[in-house]
Amino acid sequence: MKHGSVVAAVGLCILSMTLFAPRVYAQEVYWTGLNLELRFERAGRVLVVLNQHPFDQQGRSLISNQSVTNEIIGEENSTIEAAILLFSSTTEGVNYTIVSHSEVNMNKSVFCNLGLSEGMKAFKGAITTTLEVMLNTTTALTRISDDTYQIVITDFCTASDPQSWIDAINFTFTDSVALLNYSSAPPWAKPPRTAGADHLGWVNENGADAPDYYVFTLRIPDVVFSRAPVKLEGKISQAQVLSGQSVLSVKVSNTGQSQGTFIVHVVEGEYDQARKVSLSAGEDAGVEFPLHVAEGTAQVSLIAEGFVIDQSEVQIGLGPTSIGYEMIKFLAYGLLLVGLACLLLYLLDMLRPAR
Repeated sequence: MKHGSVVAAVGLCILSMTLFAPRVYAQEVYWTGLNLELRFERAGRVLVVLNQHPFDQQGRSLISNQSVTNEIIGEENSTIEAAILLFSSTTEGVNYTIVSHSEVNMNKSVFCNLGLSEGMKAFKGAITTTLEVMLNTTTALTRISDDTYQIVITDFCTASDPQSWIDAINFTFTDSVALLNYSSAPPWAKPPRTAGADHLGWVNENGADAPDYYVFTLRIPDVVFSRAPVKLEGKISQAQVLSGQSVLSVKVSNTGQSQGTFIVHVVEGEYDQARKVSLSAGEDAGVEFPLHVAEGTAQVSLIAEGFVIDQSEVQIGLGPTSIGYEMIKFLAYGLLLVGLACLLLYLLDMLRPAR
């Protein structure tokens, strides 16, 4: 089940962690299932169709609740801006066209995991929004040679909140666009449910299954770059465990010349967390992560445009409090050894024959 909706009252997920939080209407929490269709065409055009379906905590459809559907339709701008983040680390300068505005389409179906015993369910009806994006104006496109390109599609849900994800996403390659290779990240994400020469489809039952990034090598004819591709640069300027707290504090810096979006990714043991940070050129920002293990290491990665640009390793359980504990433990062992030595000397003295 994807926790939360595509849009939120306060705006984009990149600007607020509440974008995919459960929504409240008339004292009732509801979620939104999200399915995407992406069709790659010649010249770097991509037709994007977003299909949403709201449902309540009991897994009952709310597509007939006009107040709920009107609220989602009314936030079309946020929906479109979030969709652009599939292709670019920033919405600035991206060339897109709205093909059809948000509307209820009862001929569509939306798959999502309700988190109940029945698992994945197909809801009839969807709030559908369609737009066309030009890849040559995004940061997703990298030329490899001639008409061969690498495209990195970012799941704006999992990248901002591991408890949210795109329930189903289908890619098709038409109009002389050829799929040469594909992969996804992280490595433990599930492979596509369907795969063919001109299509790929993922059905994600939970956040752990859902890829954060879909990476394609495509042959696309007639692509003309309208601007120089933006290259983001950044670093992890500080990463430390806060004294006396189970909190990891990470400070990141945009060291490049362009505004963009970075992802701070933290892995500690079996726990995996990520936060999105939007930074202007030269700007710094701090993010915090709750820690789940008492001792060990946390691997911190800074990701931009689908690539790791900096990494850091942080020791957990070696702060001042832990060091004091280790010193006390060392002294206790020392005193124990002294006590055992005294006891041994006493016993030897007792066993020595009297003179």
